[in-house]
Amino acid sequence: MELQPDEGLNLVSPTGPVQLTPDENGRVNLEAIVRTPVQGRHYLGISTSSGAGMSRSFSIAVQVGTQAIQPKVDRDEPGSENIRRMPAEESTR
Repeated sequence: MELQPDEGLNLVSPTGPVQLTPDENGRVNLEAIVRTPVQGRHYLGISTSSGAGMSRSFSIAVQVGTQAIQPKVDRDEPGSENIRRMPAEESTR
């Protein structure tokens, strides 16, 4: 798995490709530390690939500052993939 920050977002850790291993409950946890001097919404891109040649890419929004995030409405469109909402935890240091 590789993490790709958008412009203005600095990835502190991890700095290279990551191998994910599920815990005893089948969950995978990854701590990513990012920094930015710019308030607003930034995106951390995540790319994964399997040994079978399959790959996936998605992004996680990172909100910096006091501006509220407006949730997007899920819409089912013919031929599109289902949207899976995943919990995220953020902390500041």
